[in-house]
Amino acid sequence: AGTNSNPSPVIINEIMADPTPVVGLPDSEWIELFNLSDKSVNLKNWKLVIGTTAKVLPDSLILPGQYRIVCSTKVSGLLVKYGKIVELSSFPALRNSGNQLTLLNGADSVMDKVDYSDGWYGDSNKKNGGWSLERIDPERSCGQSANWKASTDLSGGTPGAINSTFAENKGNTEPFVASASVIAANSVEITFSEPMDTLRMKESLNYSLPGNWGNPGIINAEDDKTVRLIWDKPFPINSTFNLTFENMRDPCGNNLQEKQVEISYFILKPGDVVINE
Repeated sequence: AGTNSNPSPVIINEIMADPTPVVGLPDSEWIELFNLSDKSVNLKNWKLVIGTTAKVLPDSLILPGQYRIVCSTKVSGLLVKYGKIVELSSFPALRNSGNQLTLLNGADSVMDKVDYSDGWYGDSNKKNGGWSLERIDPERSCGQSANWKASTDLSGGTPGAINSTFAENKGNTEPFVASASVIAANSVEITFSEPMDTLRMKESLNYSLPGNWGNPGIINAEDDKTVRLIWDKPFPINSTFNLTFENMRDPCGNNLQEKQVEISYFILKPGDVVINE
């Protein structure tokens, strides 16, 4: 298994990218930082990069176990009652659908990187606004989409306080094939039990069928759990065959449980299925 523990002293812990329609918190965008180390950290000259826009953080000493709410000066008065603020004269817009956030220390080393998306909310209503995205286990640094979800706090988020979703979520579970089915004469759809390492998931050489079929010619990843494999020629009708996996693992380095799954391709003829009762 890969390394799951977070080496950074300060991490991005909560994101309010889409504050409207308001649920309970102020109508303002913000990012919460958390010091999970046992040492105090001065954020002076650290940088927060939102998309491609870098903002230098001001002098702010963050003690072990403390939070900081990073926001623009114009909304800091609305958020100060929730916790200590790190003000930016202008706060780059957080895209509702997703964005890459990078936290750099004073030596420009990457301390944390979160490439969030609106698929992380895990709730079609909450992704429409008013709810923050919360990190579940601050100690975990890998497999991010499985370590964030929408806040469950009735106000819509927990700026300056422990996340409502906080739980141990180590990321050392082995993924498995949840389903594998033929969806066309030359195509198979695979759904994994959890998000996978997407580079490996999109690599044709990691899938093979016996005989002349070999590796798929086209791979379409629906998301980080579902992939469609398309071969150049159709499968033999009314047959069962083994699909072999190689080098498949999740982002935390846990290997896929299966090396092979059995797939069947049958075409029913009239009379193959009858109403029996």
